[in-house]
Amino acid sequence: MLIFSNGTIYFDHPISGTDIDEEGFPIAGSDFLSSAQCYIDVQNENRSGKYEEGKYPNGSFVVSLDYDSVDEDFNPKKVRLEHERKGDLGVFTIQRIEFYNLTRTIQIWI
Repeated sequence: MLIFSNGTIYFDHPISGTDIDEEGFPIAGSDFLSSAQCYIDVQNENRSGKYEEGKYPNGSFVVSLDYDSVDEDFNPKKVRLEHERKGDLGVFTIQRIEFYNLTRTIQIWI
């Protein structure tokens, strides 16, 4: 199924920090190595609060993306959302991930 995107989700790679470069040296881990186009559905957003640790504490989102845009072992703990019109929404902890085999989509509750 094709998701009509209105943003980008950035997520941690499951093997970050354990990769080896061409010369045999370990590659330092990074928080957000991968990204995918997604549809961000704002459930509740309150930007009147204080901006703390890269996010507004009062906000919840449902993010939809295609299976094919991520690895099969997709299971990040935190994500960063960027909306095409609202800009950077912040870094969020994932509450729940649902995989829908019939439509080949993933929904993430933040």
